[in-house]
Amino acid sequence: EISRILASVFTVLLPEVEIKKVTPSDYRLFQTADMFCSMELIRLKMDAAALSPSELEFFGNVRDMKKNYLNPLEKFRWD
Repeated sequence: EISRILASVFTVLLPEVEIKKVTPSDYRLFQTADMFCSMELIRLKMDAAALSPSELEFFGNVRDMKKNYLNPLEKFRWD
């Protein structure tokens, strides 16, 4: 029910976004893509000095976040 409501709202508010159903065999790929997108959002927030207190608490500090999370993902960047 919630998925259907969210899909209809996203379709109206974000027409350029494509919504797909995820099958169990695709979960790993879906989770990986979600992690990369989340970390890119964190990077953008870090660059704008807009990290929340909970994000800073989770990652420790900006230096550790770069060292332990963001820099290791750089080798997978396709830019």
